[in-house]
Amino acid sequence: MMSDDCRVRKLFRDLTGVLGVGGTDARVYTAEYPQVVRYERGQRFDLHQDAFAWEQAHEDGYQRHATLLVYLNTVGLGGSTRFPELAVDVQPQRGQDESEVGSTPKPFLITSTSSTFPLLSLVPNMAEKRKREDVLTLDLVIATRENTQKLGYFVDDTVVNPGFGIPFYKTVLEGANYEHATWKDQACVRTSQIHWREDHSVSWLERHMEMTQGFILLGKNPGLFVLGEPTHDREDLDEKGRGKPDPDRVRAYIIPAGMGLILKKGTWHDFPVSCGPPVSAFILNTEEVVAALASMPKPAPMDHGDCFKLRMAEHFDFTMKFPDPRPFVQRHGLVPSPIAMPLMGTEGYGADMSRQEVKPGWAGGKKVTVIPVVNVEVFVPGSGGPSIQPHLQSTPEVANRGWRDYGNRRGLQRLCAMFKELGMPATAVVNSEAAKLEHVAKALKESGWELGAHGLNNSSGAAKLSRGEEEAYFKQTLDDLQQSLGARPKTWLTPGFSVTERTPEIAVQSGIEAFLDFVDDDVPYYISHESGKRTLCLPYCMETNDFSCVLTKHFDGRQYAQAIEDHVRQLAKEDGEKVVCLGMHTFVAGTPARVLALTEALGRLQQVPGVCFATAAQVCTAIKKTEAFSSSLLLLMVHRMSEQSTPRNQRLMKSGSRRYGWAHHCRPKCKKTRCGLCETSKDLAPGWAVNFSLQNRASAACTRDASELPVSGADPMGIEGYGAGMSRQEVKPGWAGGKKVTVIPVVNVEVFVPGSGGPSIQPHLQSTPEVANRGWRDYGNRRGLQRLCAMFKELGMPATAVVNSEAAKLEHVAKALKESGWELGAHGLNNSSGAAKLSRGEEEAYFKQTLDDLQQSLGARPKTWLTPGFSVTERTPEIAVQSGIEAFLDFVDDDVPYYISHESGKRTLCLPYCMETNDFSCVLTKHFDGRQYAQAIEDHVRQLAKEDGEKVVCLGMHTFVAGTPARVLALTEALGRLQQVPGVCFATAAQVCAAIQKTA
Repeated sequence: MMSDDCRVRKLFRDLTGVLGVGGTDARVYTAEYPQVVRYERGQRFDLHQDAFAWEQAHEDGYQRHATLLVYLNTVGLGGSTRFPELAVDVQPQRGQDESEVGSTPKPFLITSTSSTFPLLSLVPNMAEKRKREDVLTLDLVIATRENTQKLGYFVDDTVVNPGFGIPFYKTVLEGANYEHATWKDQACVRTSQIHWREDHSVSWLERHMEMTQGFILLGKNPGLFVLGEPTHDREDLDEKGRGKPDPDRVRAYIIPAGMGLILKKGTWHDFPVSCGPPVSAFILNTEEVVAALASMPKPAPMDHGDCFKLRMAEHFDFTMKFPDPRPFVQRHGLVPSPIAMPLMGTEGYGADMSRQEVKPGWAGGKKVTVIPVVNVEVFVPGSGGPSIQPHLQSTPEVANRGWRDYGNRRGLQRLCAMFKELGMPATAVVNSEAAKLEHVAKALKESGWELGAHGLNNSSGAAKLSRGEEEAYFKQTLDDLQQSLGARPKTWLTPGFSVTERTPEIAVQSGIEAFLDFVDDDVPYYISHESGKRTLCLPYCMETNDFSCVLTKHFDGRQYAQAIEDHVRQLAKEDGEKVVCLGMHTFVAGTPARVLALTEALGRLQQVPGVCFATAAQVCTAIKKTEAFSSSLLLLMVHRMSEQSTPRNQRLMKSGSRRYGWAHHCRPKCKKTRCGLCETSKDLAPGWAVNFSLQNRASAACTRDASELPVSGADPMGIEGYGAGMSRQEVKPGWAGGKKVTVIPVVNVEVFVPGSGGPSIQPHLQSTPEVANRGWRDYGNRRGLQRLCAMFKELGMPATAVVNSEAAKLEHVAKALKESGWELGAHGLNNSSGAAKLSRGEEEAYFKQTLDDLQQSLGARPKTWLTPGFSVTERTPEIAVQSGIEAFLDFVDDDVPYYISHESGKRTLCLPYCMETNDFSCVLTKHFDGRQYAQAIEDHVRQLAKEDGEKVVCLGMHTFVAGTPARVLALTEALGRLQQVPGVCFATAAQVCAAIQKTA
């Protein structure tokens, strides 16, 4: 037999479905009680007080509630109840701040009258309207000390009732015992790990009257607790009512990690539930309860001693459920890392986010809008990053780090000059730590580009941040960029695409207007959020990105430029308005080896009909203008429809409110409204009025100060990356005698310790003893060296050899080198060992032995040094100059020579070693063929010859790579052509050193 409470609750749930008030705030009141009384959450329906308050949570369970208030003249519900006519006023609930978890909704009250409906006339339609089983969906709330006060003692890092103290504990703040937290018999304690369950039904609730049960969550993950207020001492309930939970006072509480709850006497509860990841709990209980549960073969009601457990289905006519907690805990930043679930939503854009298309016409008749996006990045020293030669893994990192640093030192300026030459706009997305570098900030401010944001640095992103931390991450990035560059960015690209399911929402809340993180289309689109706000997405193109083309696919400069050109030309042949965010990095696209071909390709694209170039901000503005125009037209349609308030028009207007974030409501007394776009008053018939209003969605408080977010740490190589206590000094101009580019061919003559491995032509061949790859390397010293000697002699071109001292002990190597006429430099003992792990004394001995051995084998003491495998220490430049070295080739971060000054007062002359034209980079890493390799060298040098300044190119080559017949032919031809380029000359490292010393 259904109870009176159940019958009334069921009746008004059905009534809610009939009236269609889901997502609104409805008041139903009688003529006898015409006043509107504000409902307070948790108010109890009492038959004797002639009032019923019922609350149904919205299906998603996220603090948007449909509250039905009914004031009845209830006279004997057992069949003789009199239902008077009801006046129904339906109005939307104003935006509620979701961070007010557990607070009372504040409905917008309005006095009005509308058509009346006999309640009984609605009843026959109820079964037809209600097509699903009755479900009571619990609220999800974050547990706090305040909202759990009636349920238990909340445990966190706060000391409650401090004052209980032990006299000799001088550094302890201790709280008094919880007054009523007592156990019936001796307490027992245990731990448990609770895993995810798909069933969200609340099938059982229990309570204990003679003990207190406690749960404390361990680790990093929150837990869900279904808790109901005690009913045993409720004076407003009869004996039967006090023996079961009150559904109106049962909620699903999320207890954050590291916190807990000691239940008070009579609190209804179920066992904790996982919020996605496993949650571990420390549980306090009694032997009686544990023994009773352990003795049951399957769940069943209990009424034994202090164990009182109910099967909910036996007492209630509905199913009680809690919403899926995973999106909730993700949104509120309660889990440290993404949960294994479709957090990015069904469309892949983010939790509770959906896609909306952009109105056509924004491109002004153009078919393809290309947005050049220049990534300006820095990396935390020691954390690694993109590599030109991934096999170089020594610490400290010099070669790959220097290659990346080259981008900000020279590549950025080269791209600025390229876009200026083309008269082409561009958008830079900038790490805020990069913008703190003086030469970077100066170049960006003078570029005329739009300046966007790209996080703090490219070694840390948002993926593992909580909501509060991610909000702080956005704020710190934008604040720092505004301070460094003078303007607050409106365009955002997350470093390394390390987004969370909240990133698009946080971006728009932070003032971002153009969001580049998604790559799934070639048309712009919006992402709409629950708050009503929208994020404009300009898809970032992965196919034309220089990382994809150069570092992954190993395209040479001309293949890379051709891929971009083909991509854009194809889009220009298709219908629609496409956008191409053309991502490029200063240390990839900004190198001379690629800028030459890239400039030519972009210049050709400027002439293609239907193709234009713009910044992200310009595209955003164009789309906004189109949307505003469309919205103005839609407003006129709304105003016209309001004059004929047909059901179809009302449906259309509701659809428009969902799409455009409008709120609509019944305002019968309103005769006019002001159009938010055209600023003109419109006469409206009674009925629908349009109000532009967006709900505000607040976020959880930041749990860490922004200063705690990942930032660059201490670097053993010093602030500038050259060594401890060392600083850079520029070389005086004029040393090149009017030449723009001085090419130093650097031939690496190497040996490897047998069995230690080394570079491979077929890396899969790993047998021991090593034959194929070792023989390929040995071929270099046996034949390749002689071939390179002959090539340079034929060309009449000087060269510098850097030689392992153990290689110079090979008779055929020493003979070839002595006869070559080259400068002979040093390259350590062998290429299987370097200096990286040596102490200072060991490194000094390493230098001495290398130089002594080479002097003995080759007849002269070298003055030029290259460390094997760039395995340097923070002392290497200083030890080199102390050892008599005059030209130091270990750094790769520039294309002009410079000094490194030491605390001792000495200076090391650095001639940067070029990684982009190195045969290892081109052939072994990028897999260029011989002609691609030669073309890369030629393009690199020709581009530098077009630029201002006195550049140097240390053209590294290895006897077993560049010295093979498959490459020497094309290499000879390319070098011969470069000898004819005005402003280009060839020299040894010693000759450049001598020229600079003369100028100094």
